[in-house]
Amino acid sequence: MTTRGGVASRARWYADRLCSMPLAELPHRVMEALHRHTDRGGSFAARHSRAPNVVRDRTTPAFPLEEASLQGAGADDRTRISRQAADIAGDRLVLLGERWPAGARTDWSLDPASGTRWDWQRFCFDIDRRHGRGPGDAKFVWELSRLQYLQILALDAYLSGNRVSRDACLHDLASWIAGNPPFKGLGYACGVDLASRVLSVLVVVALLGPSSIPPELRGAIWDMFNAHGEWLARYPSLYSSANNHLVAEASGLFALGCLAGDLPGAATWLAMGREHLERETARQIHGDGVGAEQTPSYQASTMEWLLVVRHIARATEQRLDPIVDERLSAGAAFLAAILDNDGNHPRFGDDDDGVVLRQDLGPEQLPLAIAGTVGALFGNGALCHPAYRLDFRARLLGAYSLAASSWRPASTTFSEGGYSVLRTGNLLVLFDHGPLGYAFTAGHAHADALAVWLHVDGTPLLVDAGTYRYNHDAGWREHLRSTAAHNTVMVDGLDQSDQTGPFNWGRRRACGKLLEARLEKLPRVTACHDGYAHIGVVHERTVALEENSIRIEDRVSGKGRHHVRLTFQFAPGCNVAFVGDRHWHVRCENGPTAELDLAASPLVARIAMQTSQPGPGAVSPCYNKLVAAPALLCEGDVDLPAELVTTITITSNGGD
Repeated sequence: MTTRGGVASRARWYADRLCSMPLAELPHRVMEALHRHTDRGGSFAARHSRAPNVVRDRTTPAFPLEEASLQGAGADDRTRISRQAADIAGDRLVLLGERWPAGARTDWSLDPASGTRWDWQRFCFDIDRRHGRGPGDAKFVWELSRLQYLQILALDAYLSGNRVSRDACLHDLASWIAGNPPFKGLGYACGVDLASRVLSVLVVVALLGPSSIPPELRGAIWDMFNAHGEWLARYPSLYSSANNHLVAEASGLFALGCLAGDLPGAATWLAMGREHLERETARQIHGDGVGAEQTPSYQASTMEWLLVVRHIARATEQRLDPIVDERLSAGAAFLAAILDNDGNHPRFGDDDDGVVLRQDLGPEQLPLAIAGTVGALFGNGALCHPAYRLDFRARLLGAYSLAASSWRPASTTFSEGGYSVLRTGNLLVLFDHGPLGYAFTAGHAHADALAVWLHVDGTPLLVDAGTYRYNHDAGWREHLRSTAAHNTVMVDGLDQSDQTGPFNWGRRRACGKLLEARLEKLPRVTACHDGYAHIGVVHERTVALEENSIRIEDRVSGKGRHHVRLTFQFAPGCNVAFVGDRHWHVRCENGPTAELDLAASPLVARIAMQTSQPGPGAVSPCYNKLVAAPALLCEGDVDLPAELVTTITITSNGGD
């Protein structure tokens, strides 16, 4: 039974989403609603859940492998894959930091975090996964159903001939197809998961050998591909939904169009996939290489989809617009530019640890890997960080070797995407002066205009508070996207932009503006944003580097008295202690030490460090994990205009 609060929550969500839509989207949504209404009865499933009989007996479609490259994998990589495959086959599966109970690896409706199950027999779009009404975070169920862990089992079977891994892989694949009839359950509710599953199965078939797939399973795979292709083509994520999801869906369609050409819809899927991919590549990666979603994690994932499509196109002699290679090169240059000396990157915006070609059950340094993969495939050593080594992803995509690394750290500004990278010595500072996020909803963006991130050598010092979870923890989701969770200034307790749902923002959006950038020798960058213009306040920030220090000058202009908070969120493992006279000592575990000076600031500083309730003092280092980490909160009521000056001096790099 739907509660009154639940009805109100849903009504607000639909109203806010409607406000985010362009007028041209409304006819599309009406048609989509009509499709859902008719498809609920099962007629679409009846027509498309089975491939033609003449096709079902043919060799199963497979991802094009570069076998010589795969066989060149080193002993360490082979050992890691073998170990993780043994964990999976031994019922020790861990995804997103959550362990599935023994015997539940193919319990496709189970939420391992809550121990409850989703309704797996309902029409997929009738399952209420929003507004906290489901049994848990739907992402756990989706992650398992992407079947990406099967890629690890198949890799082990391919590399070592391990029969246990092979049998477990075939068993789980057959179980998913049998237990998830089209188009019921969460497995069909989100297009990116269908596309991920298509790609996973294509890779699995290639690694196990298309001719070795048992006849009964061969027909079931053809059926699955037919249903997935038709569903992806029927429900594309267009207009206000068009972010990385649309790239994934288009990639799935393109892959099926190229590799499963015997299916009736293949030609349509190929054309539709190509059209969306070429258009969205130009939209979702700016000309300067910054991802429009304002998150390096999702940018790297989008680029991985493009690399997969590029590989399939080359193997099947299909043409792609040159924009794909152009934006892959530019995007890799940006990802390489934000890497620190150890290959870590400042994390900003949402991050769900998502990948396409799974080679590790744990979180990966995906920006490092994707930049290196592009470098390997394009023969550009400047994209290959010294910390990157050729991995299974690059080998699956046809890379045989790495170009000699010519990666060099340098200060640079990406004016279109809105980021400046400032470097001196071992210091890396990232400064955000860009827009909120991509297109109409900016779904994966955070209210972090003029925020800074600081790495010392290879250690993060000032960080983004992270993502934690998307669903079922609305309070944390709201806080971790808010201005209060970022290293910037908040005025009167307001977000720079209005949140209107876990993946939506209102019409008033802060947009950064670069005012000055001097990058030679000791870099200095000034920018402002208009997120508080509605209350008559403008925030301007200058970030300047010396050899061993960073100086942050905040100018908050306007009239009257306002409450101002300046936040510095430190990384987990840091200890921050007051030493007197507006000075704070920072010591990172096995890392740098620093002194933070608030100068003549009128603000009063305190430390927050907790995970008990949504608020400052917590960091999510990866999806589904939340840890206490010190946040220095400097706040007070001040008369505007006001100027705040903060200096952070590095006194030791940790290894000195």
